[in-house]
Amino acid sequence: MLEWQSASRGRNGINKMKSIFEKFRRLFELFWTLLTDKRERAFVRHNRRHWRSFKAFESREEQVLVEVYPIASSILAQSYLANALAQVNQAKIVAFDPYFGGWVRGIYNWRNRRLYSSFGARKFFGLSLNSAERAEAEKITADLLLRMKTKEDVEKLEVEGIWIGDLLYDSHLMRNVVPTIDFDDPKFAASTLAAVSYYVFWRNYLDRFKVKAAIVSHCVYYENAVIVRLCVARGIPCYQVNATSLYYVDKKHIRAYNDYLYLPREFSLLPAEEQMTGLALAKERLELRFKGEVGVDMFYSTKSAYANDSGERVLRPSEKVKILIATHCFFDSPHPYGNNLFTDFYEWLTFLGELSNRTDYDWYIKTHPDVLPGNAPVIAELVKKYPKFTLLPQTVSHLQIIRDGVNVVLTVFGTIAVEYAALGLNVINASKSNPHAAYDFNLHIDDKAEYERILLDLKNLKIQIDPAKVYEHYYMYYLNRPENWLFKDYKKFVEEIGGYNAQIGPITYEAFLKEFSPLRHEQTNKLMTQFIESKEYVLFNRQVKIAFNG
Repeated sequence: MLEWQSASRGRNGINKMKSIFEKFRRLFELFWTLLTDKRERAFVRHNRRHWRSFKAFESREEQVLVEVYPIASSILAQSYLANALAQVNQAKIVAFDPYFGGWVRGIYNWRNRRLYSSFGARKFFGLSLNSAERAEAEKITADLLLRMKTKEDVEKLEVEGIWIGDLLYDSHLMRNVVPTIDFDDPKFAASTLAAVSYYVFWRNYLDRFKVKAAIVSHCVYYENAVIVRLCVARGIPCYQVNATSLYYVDKKHIRAYNDYLYLPREFSLLPAEEQMTGLALAKERLELRFKGEVGVDMFYSTKSAYANDSGERVLRPSEKVKILIATHCFFDSPHPYGNNLFTDFYEWLTFLGELSNRTDYDWYIKTHPDVLPGNAPVIAELVKKYPKFTLLPQTVSHLQIIRDGVNVVLTVFGTIAVEYAALGLNVINASKSNPHAAYDFNLHIDDKAEYERILLDLKNLKIQIDPAKVYEHYYMYYLNRPENWLFKDYKKFVEEIGGYNAQIGPITYEAFLKEFSPLRHEQTNKLMTQFIESKEYVLFNRQVKIAFNG
């Protein structure tokens, strides 16, 4: 009797707990309904219907890590890649917030948890260090700060053989909105400690758990990419994915965006007819840019650098060599493609300013029409420091600059290098890590002595420009992208939702669900699996065409 009563009380206790849990679940559902968009809820329901295979791996120790990145189009992309990786590796999907203390950020993470769990993530965590790990990070940081004497030291920085210097560099500039590194600034020490903290956390995590693959949003900042460097060193596959691109990162390519190296090869693989139509289309699209049309093959652009041609002269009339320096945003990742001739854009302009004092050239500076806030004061400081620099108005059209007889353009890796080459003008890139480096319609320099020698002898500079190669690059880089792997027509999708930035929000889910079909779902899954197994560096457009068109 006592045993029955005990068992009965046990069952009653379990039933009571179930009842409490059910009430909590319903309350949770109510809050979810009140605080989220109906399109977001529809996406969650869709995922629950179509992503079920992950359940077979829920109890596995092996993990596929996926970074929580609250951009709707990227979450869509992650859902396909994460499930394919889970299948290939027979591993469970684990989501992580890439910031320390991330899971105390309230509704932001509550909603993301809901989204990521809907396509298979059954474990979530934010980053944190215990007291021993914090002490170790502080000790390593103190040692590193003593070792770093120059900006080149920062750029080359390694921790236990893992290169993180470029990640520290780019994160520090972006997070603190500073143009360069100041070793006396306490914020730099804080940035170094943050980078090391990420290193310690991910090193220990990879020691403890069986990570089979990782998915991140970026490969240029320490929050996202320290895990990439550690995984690469251990032979763990890493991927950067979004709605228009997919990269496999390994020891040969430790970052995304280096697919420009393969553009000539990919063009040679195209049918002759497509090569001809591609060159013609590239020429047509470039001409639209030169007519001042906004956002031609650059969705993020809101202003044209070739508009507002007043017809007035903007360069001084003289026989001197006229140089245009096309600036970059000081804070926006100097190392997206790799190391450059200079550690950052401020150092580059400082070098040119010092060199200007030794020349009899006319030096002009022009910022991009979409320049971010905070750049103007830095430019003004440099123009004041180097009197041979003349700052052109931000609204001046490049058509005016060209008409006034500019001789050469200097950039690190800007798109102006292609545009000016298309117009037959000389461009010098202060880097061999740039999107045009596989072609010779510009100069690509990675030696300071050579760079200085060329700049001091610009009267004799003449680059042989083959227009066909310019159009080839433009076609492959801008028009032959794998951007339709997730959406049937990405450009049309962006237009219909109201512009590039709108893909952040739930309207993206609505657009995706409208065009969803079981067949395309199956084809996309197959494409992801084939890409994973191929171990190719980047998803090329030819692979996408085969997957969906046969």
